[in-house]
Amino acid sequence: MKFENSTLYTNLKFHKLQLEFGTYYLCDSFVIGELNAGVHFDFNKADIIAEEIIKHYGEGPKLNLIANRIHSYSVEPQNWTRVLKKYPDLLCSSCVVAYNTMSTLNASLENRFFIEDILLFNSLEDAVLWAQRFKK
Repeated sequence: MKFENSTLYTNLKFHKLQLEFGTYYLCDSFVIGELNAGVHFDFNKADIIAEEIIKHYGEGPKLNLIANRIHSYSVEPQNWTRVLKKYPDLLCSSCVVAYNTMSTLNASLENRFFIEDILLFNSLEDAVLWAQRFKK
């Protein structure tokens, strides 16, 4: 379910960031990302969103990232290793909301390249509840 179609949309404070390759919702302690269909999410795109996050939150935000996989797209699994090397205080955790088997399998593959575990959820509401409670 798209964030804008959920009850969370009216219940959370956020800054909407519309980029060429997707939409990001910058909340208090977490970010919800929704990439566009067919996007190939490479390091350059990851770098763009990292810079935008730092512009919004300041240096060292230590956020939780929720990848709300409402569309099919490809991701270079090593992106986050490179991003976290460049911005070590950007994220403290990451999760994926998967709506189908392919999204779940892709997240499992990405998990092998991520320093921390990527958690899997099947509802955006559950992912947001987790992100609101999670503190590193």
